[in-house]
Amino acid sequence: MVVYHQGLAIVLEGSYDKQDAEKDAKKRIEQLSADVGIAIYYPSVFPQQLSEGQIKDKLRNIPLTVRVIVPEDISGTLFRILYQKNVIAKPIDDWHEISLPVLTTLIQEISQFIISEESIKKAEEEVSNLIQNFVDALSFHSESQIIAKNIHDILYELYGFSIGDPAKIKEAIFAQSVLATLLSSIYYESIRYAHKLDSLENLALATDPQKAVVKATHDILAIDYEPIFEAIEEMLKSYPPLPSLFAKLVRLASDIASKKSLLRRDLAGKVYHKVVGDWSLKKGLATYYTQIPAAYLLLYLAKPRLSRIADFACGSGTLLVAAYSAANSQYRMTLLQTGTDRNPKEIETDFHTQFINSCYAFDVLEYATQITALNLALHSPETPIPEFSSIYTMPLGYRELDDSVSLGSLELARAKTKFGKMLGHVTQVGLKKRRKSKELMSKLVNLEPFDLIVMNPPFARTTGRGGKEGGGMFGFMSDEHIREEVLKDYKTVREEARQSLEGTARTLLKDTNLELLLKDDDFSPYMNVWQAGEGFLFLYLADLRLKPNGKICFVLPKGLLSGISWFLGRVLLAARYRLKYVIVSYEPNNYNFSESTSLSECMFVAERADKHRDGEETTFITVLKKPHTSIEAIALANRIDSKEGRYIEAGKSMAFLTTVKRKELLDNVDNWGRFVFLPSIELQDEVTNLLAGTLKIGNKTSKLSLNRLNNLITTIGVDRHRFTDTFKLVNDNIPGSMRILHGGEEEQRQIMTTTPNAFALPRIESAKNIYKEKAGQLLLPNRIRVDTAHTISLLSNEPIISNIFYAVRLKDENLNRLRALCLWFNSTWGILTILASREETHGGFISLNQSHWRLLPVLDIDQLSEEQVELLVSVFEQFKDKDLGRIPEQYSSKEGKQLRTQLDLAFLKVMGIEAKESDLSSLYDNIASSLRQWLGE
Repeated sequence: MVVYHQGLAIVLEGSYDKQDAEKDAKKRIEQLSADVGIAIYYPSVFPQQLSEGQIKDKLRNIPLTVRVIVPEDISGTLFRILYQKNVIAKPIDDWHEISLPVLTTLIQEISQFIISEESIKKAEEEVSNLIQNFVDALSFHSESQIIAKNIHDILYELYGFSIGDPAKIKEAIFAQSVLATLLSSIYYESIRYAHKLDSLENLALATDPQKAVVKATHDILAIDYEPIFEAIEEMLKSYPPLPSLFAKLVRLASDIASKKSLLRRDLAGKVYHKVVGDWSLKKGLATYYTQIPAAYLLLYLAKPRLSRIADFACGSGTLLVAAYSAANSQYRMTLLQTGTDRNPKEIETDFHTQFINSCYAFDVLEYATQITALNLALHSPETPIPEFSSIYTMPLGYRELDDSVSLGSLELARAKTKFGKMLGHVTQVGLKKRRKSKELMSKLVNLEPFDLIVMNPPFARTTGRGGKEGGGMFGFMSDEHIREEVLKDYKTVREEARQSLEGTARTLLKDTNLELLLKDDDFSPYMNVWQAGEGFLFLYLADLRLKPNGKICFVLPKGLLSGISWFLGRVLLAARYRLKYVIVSYEPNNYNFSESTSLSECMFVAERADKHRDGEETTFITVLKKPHTSIEAIALANRIDSKEGRYIEAGKSMAFLTTVKRKELLDNVDNWGRFVFLPSIELQDEVTNLLAGTLKIGNKTSKLSLNRLNNLITTIGVDRHRFTDTFKLVNDNIPGSMRILHGGEEEQRQIMTTTPNAFALPRIESAKNIYKEKAGQLLLPNRIRVDTAHTISLLSNEPIISNIFYAVRLKDENLNRLRALCLWFNSTWGILTILASREETHGGFISLNQSHWRLLPVLDIDQLSEEQVELLVSVFEQFKDKDLGRIPEQYSSKEGKQLRTQLDLAFLKVMGIEAKESDLSSLYDNIASSLRQWLGE
């Protein structure tokens, strides 16, 4: 069978034998010059004698197994001589089990598979070169600053709001404007046939290339497509004559438009990340956009219906495009299950129109909303949409005229909206026609709640202490006065959210073992949210704008699971939602789900629940190898949803699942990272038991008395910020200086003992008293690089403070108790509890703040006999000056395992737990393989 879709010839070949199906699909591609093939394997439940009605019934419930086959051009290579043909067919993915609606989705999105990575990179390079040529020409133009100001006012200064001096970010402004112009030209070429408009190349021959783009934009705007083309019409007026560059733009736009597969691989988003993103990063304007397979995995797990959907930080629209695909699959499944028989074109048109009319996209950047509109429209370019009425560019910045601040879509998170003031004094309406300002204001003020909210909000660039150009919160704003005004207003909204959720926390934690987080001043950081950045407020916004039983899908820093500043975010999810899925990646050096970042991230799906049911569960998904295509992501989501087992595969992607009951989720709301702390099912179970005070060695189970560190200590030093504010590092032991441990390089973490290595003078009057109150001998690290650390805890020969380590004092302190506790932290079980309680920034770069340490379950030395303490001290003395090697080597290398085994066996013996070297071997192997999976070779 040959199916024609969006100009592509797609051959479908089915068989009861996988090899035959693949062989026939390859043959049809090579013989019929088809663009792509799908081999379909019929399972034995489809005997040939079934009637058409019986086949339909089975297709509703039984998946098909498919494989995508693509042609590869071998002309001009030695393979041409070998095969005696110009094209050979080859599979580009493994076999996947998919439902019939997903097969329909696959056919709709098949174009993404027929373009090679080399072709995509070539297109990216061509676009990059074109943009660079424009940027150079505009930057060195005699009226460069005027041009930048005019384009800036179109892209940024909506309703008179500004983020600062355009001259300081003019390269980014030029790059964004050229990309926007190119993308609109590509879209024009994609839809002009439906409106009987002339091609750009023909228009260029009739006039000149620059005027051709102007005329094409004017002609398509006369039909509509305002969100995509209105900005372009305004920007084109700002360009000086650049006929040769516009000639290149027209040629490139025509070429890309002729290759629909490039557009379906989100070339628009990719180019923005890699081309414009580079300029933006230089100026601190960067935002990160979701990887396409990650977006599909997230949204296919969410199973959205055709309903009101929103993204309040849409970027290039990747999450909305994935929502489109997932909702389309659900829509077609419903038609299949109800036996509805309709014309396929009618189904496509109906779904596309309904989705576009019910999908809301918001961003503070005009070109971002333009790309979103483009990506959504490309799903059915032939379907006319009278008006994209729900794609908004929200102003961000300060307006001097009426001393007003706008926070973009975060305006929707205010207790009292300011839309009247924000839009009512329009002096420069920018891209929005004056007649529409009241209509827009009315829509936003009366915005109805949504069934699904998806977001990958800006978060990575919002935290920091400043002190450098572009640093700190809103550091991309070049005018310091504007930045201060916006930041002040932002803090007001943030405090409103914090106070609201603090009340939620008091209700949720009342009479629980975590209620001390609200009552004890030592845990006050759990009520602060500033380090969570804008991501926290966007989560709060989503909660405000969601319907009962609605769903939210987010991409956020992995700190959401364990960060102290994210605690109230976890409270929000635990109190008001059924947290259905949490996804993390342990693919080495691929801990992210966003483009252009190496930060560790997580994704989640949650469903609003005003009342909770018994038996609620959360599935934590530890991805070992991420899906590399959207179809592989869909297949992985289907396998996860089927709950076939704890370990799953789909193509080359791999993951394992940990199911957590609601009670466990609530009991661990201080740190959900414990449920995904290492990529091993066995170690996950091991730590769950360990934190409950049960130690399993071999086939034997023993009890181990643990207690929160907070119950054993009086003080826990100073953090690095307070250290910097209180003490000044000096080069020598000058009068008035104090001895400290400075830094935390690998050489300082090789053995369990340490000595002061630097001196510091007081910066403030109370510095000496702080030193006297906080100095201690037992040192616990704030930051750890797991792949280079040899030890976790250090013991100093005298009381000191440090900028990297927290100095701990015990309630009933003596040197032997400090030694015993130091040994525990450096035992295998101490290390595992620490890894399970960490906050992760990037892979093996982890941290534990003071409050993390306070809550950490540790060996309860108060329950040990004096004899046990003395025996632990003797073990400490035996190993204190021995270099065990880097932590990963302690569980993998022969020498490292030897010392590690000796230390752990000696510790277990003191605790009355009998064990042999063989009992620890499998545990060590598991730790070694997990660290290798996490950190790489």
